[in-house]
Amino acid sequence: ILTWIEFLDRLKTTGMPIREMLRYAALRERGVNTEAERGALLEQHRERVRAHLAKLQACLLVLDAKIAGYAGVEKRMKDYDASIPERQRKPAGTRQAGAR
Repeated sequence: ILTWIEFLDRLKTTGMPIREMLRYAALRERGVNTEAERGALLEQHRERVRAHLAKLQACLLVLDAKIAGYAGVEKRMKDYDASIPERQRKPAGTRQAGAR
């Protein structure tokens, strides 16, 4: 029974609707003569999972690019700061003498 529960948990984790899980369970209960229909249900679900994974992968690429962009900005700022001689650097928010 633990294997069955784990399998149902995997179906749930991959987004199979409860209605389809119940349908699968009912078919399973009816026995061997429903194997083709159960297989078809799982194949359809697998295709939905694959499509969802592809969307997630595309989103992950966008996130990676965005994160890399932030890392690039930080590096450019450090490079810029390093290029300014020490005596010319001023703490943020300070004003030059005589400036009003």
